[in-house]
Amino acid sequence: MSPAGSLLEATYNPQLVVLSVLTAMIASYVALDLAGRVAVARGRAKFGWWLGGAGVMGMGIWSMHFIGMLAFSLPIPVNYHVPLVILSLGAALGGAGLALPMVSRSAIDAGDVLTGGFLMGVGMVAMHYIGMAAMELSAVSVYDPFGVALSILVACGVSMLGFWLSFRLRMGPNAPQAFIRKTIGAIVMGSAIPSMHYTAMAAVAFAPVPQAMEVSSFSVDISLLGGIAMTTWPFLLLGLTLGLSFLDRQLSAQAVTLLQKNTELTEEMQKRARVEQALRQTQDELEVRIKARTSELSNVNARLRQEVREHKHAQEEIASLAKFPAQNPNPVFRVSQDGTILYANQASTPLLNVWNCQIGESLSEPWRLHAETAFQS
Repeated sequence: MSPAGSLLEATYNPQLVVLSVLTAMIASYVALDLAGRVAVARGRAKFGWWLGGAGVMGMGIWSMHFIGMLAFSLPIPVNYHVPLVILSLGAALGGAGLALPMVSRSAIDAGDVLTGGFLMGVGMVAMHYIGMAAMELSAVSVYDPFGVALSILVACGVSMLGFWLSFRLRMGPNAPQAFIRKTIGAIVMGSAIPSMHYTAMAAVAFAPVPQAMEVSSFSVDISLLGGIAMTTWPFLLLGLTLGLSFLDRQLSAQAVTLLQKNTELTEEMQKRARVEQALRQTQDELEVRIKARTSELSNVNARLRQEVREHKHAQEEIASLAKFPAQNPNPVFRVSQDGTILYANQASTPLLNVWNCQIGESLSEPWRLHAETAFQS
């Protein structure tokens, strides 16, 4: 209870409350979309999509909180300590950065969901209560321990549910239903942020103090103009991120198509190369065979020419011997087909004596058979 014995009455701007919820859901949609890109990316692209997803999610949590605080109105002036505001942003970014890798894998288990949801919930809680500590006003904050514990459970529990559901929906086919699936996951995930925020706000009351508010040199007032600026740039950032994600998806699809065509072209070129190699091999084999056959025919032709020359030479010698048989120093015979000696020159006399036969007589049996064989050849 405050010294004044009363609590300050707080009011909410319904339009800004709705805007804070939409901010959280849109940020969740973009972050989950980028988490899906992290699951399939490699190298620097994987780090870039993780950094973008963590940045969008963290900025979404932070923006939702301060849009919600802009919707929250007290009957006294409220300023915010800038260093603590920046620290609260760091807590949101850190929680998102640690949680997204746990649920951006191609396959996750219950441990990944619990760990990711816990880290995200801790980031939300840290961001919220650091942001609340940044408030500078002529009042003290009175917290309900049960409400604080409930806000922590809501942050972690709904984050776990959102991560699990978003992964299950992401496992569906890449069809037109993908947008609906991702939207459902973003609604569940995005509801964790405002659920935690407004549960925590219901657990706090503000008791006025008689002392005037001490405004530090690092203090700022969330005016309407500042609120508009703060609510405009997150949507611009989210839109830009969605555009880049869509462009990357289109480029990836084109890259896949080009890769398929390149693979088909490579296979066709390899097929043609194999056919050309087979043709060259067949041509080489034919050339080898032709050369071998040509060489064989040349050898046969050379042998035939040699035989012809030898036969001609033998015929010439026989002709020369037949012209002058009497003067020929070599034995010359003329034998009939039945083995009868028709002619013998002077040089044949010794052989006739050996054979014991004369001109007009038949050769003895061995020599007659030899003569018959010669006639047959």
